Amino acid sequence: MNWKKHILTFVVIFLLMGLLLSGRGSCTQQQAGGPIRPPDATLATIDLADRPGHEAQRSYQIRCEVADTKEKKRRGLAGRPGLEPGYGMLYVYDPPQKPEFSEAETGFPLSLAFLRADGTIAKIQRTAKNDRQVITPDEPVTYVLEVRSGWFEDRNVRIGDRFLLPPELTAAPSAEEPPAPSPEPEPAVGPAPSG
Repeated sequence: MNWKKHILTFVVIFLLMGLLLSGRGSCTQQQAGGPIRPPDATLATIDLADRPGHEAQRSYQIRCEVADTKEKKRRGLAGRPGLEPGYGMLYVYDPPQKPEFSEAETGFPLSLAFLRADGTIAKIQRTAKNDRQVITPDEPVTYVLEVRSGWFEDRNVRIGDRFLLPPELTAAPSAEEPPAPSPEPEPAVGPAPSG
């Protein structure tokens, strides 16, 4: 009888471990598929312009998390376990600025590209894991793109190459002249109040 209790205990422990590991496995699988993005994340896809026709367009395409608010820029990629292949972060500066970047709280190496308003690369810089060096562009830029370390070198992407940015990120001012202000309403003419 005692051996039956041991077998039953073993089966229960085995089933519980299986349940725990399967639940844990789904978390690990989710993280292995890529870091969890914040709930307020906005994604945009950018492509490298003017690639030869025989090159696979997908390999020059980046799905970017857009950092267009002060909070999203401050948070950046700090504290995340890594970047998924083909993903990055695109910081938006309007008006163009010379932002300072430090990857001190980023636990993986990155490559940064500083982009002008038209998507042209002004500077490329690699960083190390938890790099405290402060990196700035040599000129005011509208965008900063962070991708996995070596992404630009692996694809022979250089300063002067240009990214095609989605229209929602490149809203240019309208060329139309604003309407003229409407004339002031004339005072009503009528009898003067008696009093």
